[in-house]
Amino acid sequence: SPPPPLVTLYLIRHGETVVNQKNCVQGKRIDPPLNERGQKQAGYVGLRFKGAAVDWVVTSTSKRAIETGAAIHRHHSDVPFDRYDALNELEFGDLEGTHVTAGYNDLIAKWDIDHIADLAAPGERGESPSSCAQRAMPCLTAVVDEAAAEGRKSVCVVIHSRLIQILMALMIDGSLTTMALYKQKKAAVNAIDV
Repeated sequence: SPPPPLVTLYLIRHGETVVNQKNCVQGKRIDPPLNERGQKQAGYVGLRFKGAAVDWVVTSTSKRAIETGAAIHRHHSDVPFDRYDALNELEFGDLEGTHVTAGYNDLIAKWDIDHIADLAAPGERGESPSSCAQRAMPCLTAVVDEAAAEGRKSVCVVIHSRLIQILMALMIDGSLTTMALYKQKKAAVNAIDV
């Protein structure tokens, strides 16, 4: 039989914000807090982990992820709660703050249907799924390595929709061509044994 996993990673999407509610692109630079519905979603995520083993809570440095992570940490205040800039959402460049019909949906189709993972979002700051993976995957790997070395078996990582799609496609399938399979609802919880 296979050996037990060293670490169970819970990749969790943050709760809703007013920008999500308006169907606009947040990305890396747009950083609103959770709205009322998002706070409720975060509370439910916290309750989901209330009776569960949690050895570490990790988030991006975005308010929406930190607030969602804090809802878990409230039930596990004795474990570390760390934030990493490398785990922020993909930089959507000039699309950040715009309605999804203003180019975002077309970009997502190129990534998810045409599988052009090296295509960057428009604008000087825009990232591609490939460049986002190059930024985030080493950080996530370091989190897993540290967790394994310190005996932390259950790690909650509260991050962002496209980033979760990127990381899950790479970790499960070894390719960014399957990102569309891992679409995330607000406050979604994904468990991966590594």
